[in-house]
This record gives sequence, structure tokens and C-alpha cells, in this order.
Amino acid sequence: LNSVRYLGNNNIVGQIPSQLYNVASLTVIDISENYLNSTIGSELGNLNQLTELDLHDNYKKNDDGQVESFGIHGSIPDTIGSLSLLTELRLDNNYVEGTLPPTIGDLQSLEILRLESNNFHGSIKAVANAKNLQYLHLWSNYFSGTISNSIGELSQIVEIFLDDNEFTGWIPSEMGLLSNAKYMSLGLNDLEGVIPDSFGSLSSLERLDLQGNNLSGEVPKEIGNILTLQRIRLEGNQFSGDIPNKVCTLDSLKFLSGSCEVAAATEVTDATVAVDTTLENSWTCNCCTVCDDS
Repeated sequence: LNSVRYLGNNNIVGQIPSQLYNVASLTVIDISENYLNSTIGSELGNLNQLTELDLHDNYKKNDDGQVESFGIHGSIPDTIGSLSLLTELRLDNNYVEGTLPPTIGDLQSLEILRLESNNFHGSIKAVANAKNLQYLHLWSNYFSGTISNSIGELSQIVEIFLDDNEFTGWIPSEMGLLSNAKYMSLGLNDLEGVIPDSFGSLSSLERLDLQGNNLSGEVPKEIGNILTLQRIRLEGNQFSGDIPNKVCTLDSLKFLSGSCEVAAATEVTDATVAVDTTLENSWTCNCCTVCDDS
């Protein structure tokens, strides 16, 4: 037996059978989109041929909002660091809690890490040691502390979603080294300080979400160097000045939202939120396509 595949979306209930951890030849386990109510055993470390572990979407509610299955719960065992061939780990949309084990940084083959919509807390520093990560989805958890400077060492990153957590401190300038990143979302945290000028080096970026933080200062003109940028969300911060013209005139830009003041004579194309022109905000966004002053 090499794989437990094609078991997704089959109404499977109960726990992960302990016997599964004894099948050392397993390369793939996919029991996603079921009704599992299970922890992950420390015996997982026995499966040193495993390349994919997919248990996503086992937390289920019925139409009345009642929980039918708590899905995967408990914490990720330290023994996960033994899975040296693992390329994909998906536990998203479950009830996993605790902190990330330091051994998760030992997964040098890992390309996809999706842990969104769980109950994790604490630091994500160990993740930066998994150097081959391409897709890092950690949104909607309770991760906290500062974003480590070492996150800039994830040179293969294509998507990084850290939004809807409890991160604090400044955005590390080293994130500007992530030149392969297409999507970067840091919104809905407690980040402060300025947008690093180094973000102008994010030459592949298509989407940048920074909304709902405590960021301040001016939006750097270097953002206008990102010729691939299509979408920016900046509302819910404390910026000053105005959006640089170099950003406003990006040919690629399709969506720009901000907490913005618009003079009565200024027209905002496709604005979807009514703007009170009597507001005396310190920040203006005369080229925003969406204005949100809530």
C-alpha cells in the first residue's frame, strides 16, 4: 500500500486509524472533506516516505450552525519533522490548536503549508526554516508576536497569507526580498510602522493586502515599481499624505481601496462606498477605486 488517496468527500467519520501509522510505505494520505473527529498521533513520524498529508475541511457544521464534527484537533506532533520527503501539508479548516512545533522547520522538501482557519497561536518563526516553501497560508488563526526577519529567506514563496491573526510590530523590510511572491496578505493584524520601501522590489506581486492594521507614514513611491500589481488594500490604517502618482498610474492596477478623503470636485471611478467629503482625514487617496472611511 503506497497511498490512501481518493477518500476525500466521502462522509468518513471517526478517528484516523492507528494502524495507518504502521504502513511505512505510504506516500500519500488524503482524507480531506470528511467528518473526522481525530487527533494526529505522534506515530506519524514513522511514515518517512510520506510526500502528501491532506486532512483539510473535516470541521463541519450543519445548516443550523451546530457542530457536527470538530475535525482534526489537538496539536501537530513534534515527530512531523521526521517526514523529510513531505511536500504538502494541509490541515486547513479544522480545529487544530497549540503552537507550531520547531521541527516544522526541518521539512526541507515542504512546498505547500496550509493551516488556515484553525486555532494555532504563538510564533511562526520556525516556518522560515522550511526554505522551499512556495505556498504559506496561515490566515484566520491566533498567531502572535512579530513577523521574523528570517521570513525574507523564503525565496521560493509565491503566496503568503498571514492575515486575520494577532501579529504586532513592524513589517520586516526583508519581506521585500520575496521577489517570486504573487500574493501577500498581512491584513487584519496589529502591525504598526511604515510600509517598507523594499516592497518596491516585489517584482512579481499581483495582490497586496495591508488593511486593518495600525500602519502609518506615507505610502512609499517604490510601490509604483511593481509593474505586475493589480490589487492593493490599504483601508483601516493611519497613513498620511496621498497615494503617490507613480502608484496611481500603474497600468496593471485594477483595484485600490483606502480610508480616503475625496474633494467635492474629484471623481473616484467605480467607488462602491459613499464618501463624506466633509471629513478631514490626514490621508487622501484621490485615485482609490473603493473608499472606506468606517
